[in-house]
Amino acid sequence: MPMSGPTNGVVCKRCKQPIKLDHTDRLAEEFSLACPHCGHRTFYRDKEIKPLGGEK
Repeated sequence: MPMSGPTNGVVCKRCKQPIKLDHTDRLAEEFSLACPHCGHRTFYRDKEIKPLGGEK
């Protein structure tokens, strides 16, 4: 089974869980996301996107 590389995303500002982003090349400088873990929606900046680690 092939291993995927790092997944990019942001960290929820409320529950601190990672939010994975499938595509980051077309995001605006500021964008809104709802956390799939706690449901909190807030704005994030493109500078907050970072590698979250690969899945094994």
